[in-house]
Amino acid sequence: MLSLFYRLWCIPIRMKSKYFPWVLLAIFCLFSDLYVDLFAGLTVGYINLYGWLRLLDLSVQRAKNWETRWPFKIFAQKPCKKELK
Repeated sequence: MLSLFYRLWCIPIRMKSKYFPWVLLAIFCLFSDLYVDLFAGLTVGYINLYGWLRLLDLSVQRAKNWETRWPFKIFAQKPCKKELK
């Protein structure tokens, strides 16, 4: 079974693995600027882990329906009407 705890380098502190990325981000932010991109990546990773990104999935049928309505029909790809010789 995988270990549920991580040790933080040479510091004798054990922490749960779900908190390790946040602690690592906090240490990086202490020694330099705030990393917004790392924070956003961690957040999206946890959102994906808990399955909340599935709420944004779009079915093919719904996408086809949206492509027939304004403003999406302007940007929908239309088949080429050129005849190939």
